[in-house]
Amino acid sequence: MDLQIISYRDIAPISRVDFVPGSIGLVLDITGRDFVNVTDVLVNGVSSPEFIVMSPTRITAQIPTSQLTRQIRTLKVLLTSVSQTGAAVLSFEVRGGRSETSGITYIVQTFLMLLLSTPGSDIFNQNLGAGLLDLVRGAVQRGSFRAQVSQAISRALTQMLGLQAGSNLPAEDKLASATLLEASFDPRSASVSVRIQVYSSAGQTADAGVRLSTEASQ
Repeated sequence: MDLQIISYRDIAPISRVDFVPGSIGLVLDITGRDFVNVTDVLVNGVSSPEFIVMSPTRITAQIPTSQLTRQIRTLKVLLTSVSQTGAAVLSFEVRGGRSETSGITYIVQTFLMLLLSTPGSDIFNQNLGAGLLDLVRGAVQRGSFRAQVSQAISRALTQMLGLQAGSNLPAEDKLASATLLEASFDPRSASVSVRIQVYSSAGQTADAGVRLSTEASQ
């Protein structure tokens, strides 16, 4: 089966979270920035049933019923824009064929899919996949995760350029290059944050930010 990225959404920066007075702990008052074109507010990964964008720096969001008795460990404000904040959320779906995207969004989707895929997982092309998910945990333990991430990006770049060779894709749908901007380990959340700058043959750029759990390969 194929796992296809069907959604790539930026995460807006959050600076403060409080409860709305009088809501008895049911509604969050979220302060941050870039709250424009908000598509979702995730509380512990669960979508808020209702949220209101008060301004570009403030949102109120109802806590999902399933999370009312749980400690809030994660909170994300998702945007429709791509590559504006340096961090993003990927959504996957089991499906086949190319998604109906184009331009830099299509390039980011395809590149990240190659980067995260395990070599040999594509039954039609056993050589595809840079295996980043399989490398992360061990690389962190050895203190060499930045070098491992850089090597995985190079493999994904080589693979994607090879797939594009001789294709009829327009320049705006073709990857020109990809550069590692950041690879940092957060011991508190046991995760690695990776930020990559992707360039299209048409001159467009995008920053693809992904957070990976170092426990993913256990």
